[in-house]
Order: sequence, then C-alpha cells, then structure tokens
Amino acid sequence: MSDPQSAIATGRLILLIVAASYPLSAALLVVLKLRGETVPWIWPAAWLVTGIGGLVVSWMLASTSGPWVWWALLVLLGPIMVVSTVVDWRHGYWGIVALDIAGLLAIGYGLWLARALL
Repeated sequence: MSDPQSAIATGRLILLIVAASYPLSAALLVVLKLRGETVPWIWPAAWLVTGIGGLVVSWMLASTSGPWVWWALLVLLGPIMVVSTVVDWRHGYWGIVALDIAGLLAIGYGLWLARALL
C-alpha cells in the first residue's frame, strides 16, 4: 500500500478486530472460572479493560492522529498478548498458543501499516 491513508485505515481495521477479541477472551475466562477452573479475577478484568481501551484508541487511529495513538495501541494490546502466549505455552495449550501468535502478528502488522504516524 503506497497510500499512507489507506495503510492507516487498514491497520485501524486490523487493530479494531484484534481489540474486539479481548472482551471475548475475558468472557471465556469468566466461563472457565464459573466452571471451577483456577482463574484469578485479574485476568478477565485485564482482558476486558485492555480490550475496551484498545477499541477506543483503535477507533481514534487516523492519518490526523498523533504518534501517541500508535504507542497507546502498542502498550494496550501488546503486553497482555505476550503474557498470554507465555502462560499458554507453559500450560501446553498449543492451539491457543497458535492463536496468541496470530494475534501478536496481527498487532505487529496493524502497527506496521500505521507506522506513518510515527
């Protein structure tokens, strides 16, 4: 994509989709907790808060937004996905690890498309 506005719009869509999956992860963790799994409440809360924040900030991603939006998305979406990947790897949940890695790649690609903001 040679047009920066088009690239940013595409990156925005990718990041919106990734951020939308975070509240779904929170809901899944709540269901697991209610079924008796050992899930500290901090994890569904963290997924929900970062997902909502990611949705709000992703929506703000545009060619006129400053670099703070790019950095906010990196901080909101990246760390919890890295932690999730490590935890899932340690537990041997290989299918979920694959999804986590796909999420990390999507975050990276979305931010790479929006790099014109930097």
